[in-house]
Amino acid sequence: MQISRILHSLPASRRFLLALLPFLCAALLLHPAPARAQHLILDRFLLANNAQSVSVRFGLHIDDISRVEEELANGGELGLVVQVTLKRKRTAWADATVAHKELVGLVGYDALSRQFHASRPGVEKILRGPSLAPLIEKLWSDVELDMAPWSVLERGHDYLLDFEMRLARKDVPTWLRTTLFFWSWDVIPPTTYRLEFAY
Repeated sequence: MQISRILHSLPASRRFLLALLPFLCAALLLHPAPARAQHLILDRFLLANNAQSVSVRFGLHIDDISRVEEELANGGELGLVVQVTLKRKRTAWADATVAHKELVGLVGYDALSRQFHASRPGVEKILRGPSLAPLIEKLWSDVELDMAPWSVLERGHDYLLDFEMRLARKDVPTWLRTTLFFWSWDVIPPTTYRLEFAY
């Protein structure tokens, strides 16, 4: 009786938040923990001159991919996110961003056909198969990404190429992602690399 009186004395916005609290707690409890001991491995990371543009060539694979397959078999879709940023190095100020590119490839599992599927921007066909490793190898073992024309680089300066990759859940509802903004939805946390070069 006392609790009921206290609840009714609260403003409507606070009552709404209290009503939402059990659902948030349930979401936290039901949220599967990131698979442990998994890593995205960068096999190569090269700077190349492709048709007068600064180009990055890289290849990657997933260490202990069976854990990712288990995660996908439980349902949901994951995004393999690769971000590459080209910066001009500065001493007195923060490094100046020259170009930024992002690739998001999707991986998932179809329980009906019992097949994994994988896709990557720039490759029209969605690959399918009973195992995820060959699909990742076919799509991600040799990727070339044009960053910017060489003409935007200034001679006599040092440049940085920052490379970040992660495997994140793509099927999290927007309302939950915004409400639990502090929560990491990554299955494999970000791995970063840096390449420095002079022009």
